[in-house]
This record gives sequence, C-alpha cells and structure tokens, in this order.
Amino acid sequence: MSVARRFLPRLLIGTAIGLLLGSLAARVGIYLAHGGFFAGIAWADFWYAAWQGLRYDIAAYNLMVLPPMLLVLLPGDAALWRWLRGIGYALLALFIAATALFGVASTQFFAFFYRHLGVEVKTVFSDFDFILQMAVEQNLFALVAVIIGLS
Repeated sequence: MSVARRFLPRLLIGTAIGLLLGSLAARVGIYLAHGGFFAGIAWADFWYAAWQGLRYDIAAYNLMVLPPMLLVLLPGDAALWRWLRGIGYALLALFIAATALFGVASTQFFAFFYRHLGVEVKTVFSDFDFILQMAVEQNLFALVAVIIGLS
C-alpha cells in the first residue's frame, strides 16, 4: 500500500474536521464580535442556528468535494490514473484554500453589512485585491483565528 493511500484517509478526515471547526469558530467569532447585533437572540437559539449552519456546510462541502474525491480514489497504477489522481489532489487543495478565503471574506463582510456573502461572491472575485487588503488590514486577528480554525 502506497504512502498516499495510507495518508489519504487521515488527510481527508483532518480536513473535514478542520473545515467544520473553522465554520463553527467563525460563527462563534461573529457572535462574540457583534454581540449588539445578536442582543435579542438567546445563546441556545444561536447554537441551534449554528448547528443548522453546520449541517448546511456539511452538505455543501460534500457536493464540492465529491468530484475531486472520485479522481483521488480511482483504482489502478496506469500513468493516466496517476495523472488524474494528481488533478484530484490539486482540486482538493484548491477547495480548501478557497473555503478558507471565502470564510474570511464572509466574516469580514458580516462586520459591515450584518449578513453573510451570497450573490456578492461575484464582486469578491471581480475586486479580489480590495477584499484581500480589507481582510488583512482591518481584522488581522479574525483572519488568523479563522485560518487556524480551518487548518
């Protein structure tokens, strides 16, 4: 059994746990940072909403991770299969990086507009430099916390 085959389950489980804990940490961070906005919401109600959000995250992550996972799990050792598995690993790494970036951007967006990113994602990608600069300059602590939570 190759090293990649032994390492892959640990990598995937660790990544899944990291993404979900990062999502939870982002929600709790928003709740703590913007307590005035959530003044009328009980802590138990917030946790229920956070749980519902995690359920959504799990469903969304599964849909986005499925195509690269199918490539990674292709059987055989032919050169074509190894090449396709390499593409699968690259797509998984891209997904993890994009998820971390989107989490940071959504957290920063909430600070200004008190809602999460939705259709604004198109704007984020059209003005990427500004969004990245805003995320780094204005809330470096939140940026580090979300990245640590997602790693």
